[in-house]
Amino acid sequence: MMKTAPEGPRDFLETPHRLHTTMRRWERLAAAIGPERTFAIDFHGRVSAAEARVLLAELEPLRPAFVEEPLPPEFQGELGALTAGTTVPIATGERLYDRWEVGSVIDSGVRVLQPDLSHCFGISEAMRIAAVASLRHVALAPHCATGPVAFAACAQLGFAVQEVMVQECHLELHDRSADTLARFVDPASFTVRDGALVRSSAPGLGIAVDEDAVRAAAAEPQRHRSPVWQRTDGSYAEW
Repeated sequence: MMKTAPEGPRDFLETPHRLHTTMRRWERLAAAIGPERTFAIDFHGRVSAAEARVLLAELEPLRPAFVEEPLPPEFQGELGALTAGTTVPIATGERLYDRWEVGSVIDSGVRVLQPDLSHCFGISEAMRIAAVASLRHVALAPHCATGPVAFAACAQLGFAVQEVMVQECHLELHDRSADTLARFVDPASFTVRDGALVRSSAPGLGIAVDEDAVRAAAAEPQRHRSPVWQRTDGSYAEW
């Protein structure tokens, strides 16, 4: 499975031309990967409820695995109306920090929950979120956009919880020479075979961090800033 996103920033109401352009990209993606593979789309909270309805209707023939964060986070209360009007599975959860926040949206009809173990108080709370999901026949696809240690924690959840359907990861985790893995004692800590992560027999999270390499990297920190997007009217848009 692979995941993509609509190009941004997005206006509240997009032109037919832009909606057409967005859909053609996804149609070409579906054709390129073929029917034996699937893809997901992260709306990233970028689109309005009005545009989300249009795009979900257009996406139904392509049968994506799920659409993630179809609404801005402050409008999660609209999820029920959105899920009721589409056959596309809806995913959410990376900005929900515990089982109580999950409980407030799980009855909206979402079919995939995406707890981020870096945000939701770690493995123990994610296990509790998984228990809540199991009561509603909801799958898990843990969110992981930070780094390899967070991914290792997510992997342990996936090995223990049958509700986990897929695990998000950076493409660099498939490349043992990538800088992402250079701070591990063994860059081969993550071995992917036939599209699945091979379970490590090492203790703990199954990894050993090279502390000297981490100290060297900390001596020359990189300052990352998220893009700042503005709509055509000058207002700020979700990245």
